[in-house]
Amino acid sequence: MASALKDVLVVDLTHVVAGPMATKTLRDLGARVVKVENPNMRNPSAPGDVTRYFEPIMQRADGSGWQSAYFAMMNGGKESIVLQLDPQLEGSREDRTVFEAMLARADVLVENFRPGVLGSLGYSWETLHERFPRLVLASLSGFGQTGPYSYRKAVDTIIQGMSGFITATGFQEVPVKVGTTVSDLLAGVYCATGVLAALHQRHRSGLGCYVDVAMLDTSFAFHGRELVSYQVRGHEPPRLGNTSPIGVYPFDVFECRDGRSFSVNCASNEAFSAFCRILGAPELAADERFRRPRDRWANREALRTAITDNTSRWDRDALLGKFLELRGSGSFPVGPVNGFADIIADPQLQHRGMLRPTRDGRLLVPGSPIKILGESGGDPVEGADVAPDPPELDADGSKIRAEFAPAAPPAARAPPRSRM
Repeated sequence: MASALKDVLVVDLTHVVAGPMATKTLRDLGARVVKVENPNMRNPSAPGDVTRYFEPIMQRADGSGWQSAYFAMMNGGKESIVLQLDPQLEGSREDRTVFEAMLARADVLVENFRPGVLGSLGYSWETLHERFPRLVLASLSGFGQTGPYSYRKAVDTIIQGMSGFITATGFQEVPVKVGTTVSDLLAGVYCATGVLAALHQRHRSGLGCYVDVAMLDTSFAFHGRELVSYQVRGHEPPRLGNTSPIGVYPFDVFECRDGRSFSVNCASNEAFSAFCRILGAPELAADERFRRPRDRWANREALRTAITDNTSRWDRDALLGKFLELRGSGSFPVGPVNGFADIIADPQLQHRGMLRPTRDGRLLVPGSPIKILGESGGDPVEGADVAPDPPELDADGSKIRAEFAPAAPPAARAPPRSRM
C-alpha cells in the first residue's frame, strides 16, 4: 500500500458504491479510513453498509460464516465502528459523543447521503465548520447539494441516461449503458481528487472547506467531445458501436475463426498497408475505395466486410502475434478483447500489481492504479502484496472508542450482529 496519506484520518459515512469508491481511493493512497456504519434499528438482522449483503456471497476461509466479495473488494483495509447518529434513536447520545471526538481529530469526513440528511442529524457544513474548523467535508450525491434536482434519488443507470453515457454508447439502433457502474465510480474518484485539493488548500489557509461532488456533473464532464460536436454540427452525435468518432477506419473490433476478438486502430496509410499485408489481403490497401483515410471511413461498411472475411481464416492469438511483431512507423495499436479469465492471467496487470490476492488466497482484487515511485513504504512497481482484509462489522468499535472517547459510556443497546 502507498503511504502518501499515512498521516490523514478519514471518517467514512459512505455506503453502496460511489462514496466507498472515494474512501477506497484515499485508503489506497495510505489514509486511515474509519467506516462508520448504521446499526439499522429498522432491520436489525442487516446492520451496516448494505453492500455487506451484495452478491456474490462467499464462505469465509475458516468456515465461520459468509461475506460479500463485493464488500471485501471495496472496503479492504478500512476500520469499522457501528454508531447510531440519529438523535431521536436509542444509544445516539453516547455514539454521537464518540463520533464528535473522532471529528475533532479527523482531517476529512466523507458522506453520500441525500442532501439534507447530514444536516438533519445535526452535522450541517455550517455546524461542522464552526466546531471543527480544520475538517474537510466531502459530500457526494446524485445531483449535488443545490439545484432543482438536488432532492432526487439517483442510481448509476439514471445518471448514465441523463449525462450522455447511454445516448453515446452502443450501435445506432440500440442505445445501451456502459457495462460497469461507471457513474458511481467516476464520482468516487472525482470526490477523492476534490478531497486532495481541499487538503492542499487547508495546508495554505489552515481551514477546512466543503467539497460538493455530483454524479451527474462528473459523468457529464466526460462528454465534452459529444457536447461540442452537437453544437457545431447541429445534430445528435451518432452512436458508432466500436468504431471511431474521429473518422478513422479500421478502428473496430473483429472476430476470428476461434470466436475470439481483437481491437485495432489503423490511422495512417502505412499502418493500414501493414495491417492488410499481415492479414493476407494486400489488395485491400490498393483498392481505390480504401486508398486514403477519408475513403476508408466513407466506405467502412464494405471495408469491415472485407476484413471480416479475412480474419475468419485466422485464430486470434496467431494473428495478434504477427501484428505485435511490427515496429516503427508501420506499427499500430492492437490488442485482444479479454474476458476476465484472460485479465486474471494478464502478465502486464500482474507486473503492475493490479491483481492483489486476499489473505486467504481465494480472491484477486484490483490494486491501486496510482503508482508513487520513490516513496518509503510504497507499493513496488512489480508484483502485488496481499490485499488488506475488509473489516467485520464493528470489528474496531472498542478500539476506536478507547482511542477517541475513553470516558464515553458504551451505547445502551445490544451489539450489532450481521446475518452473514
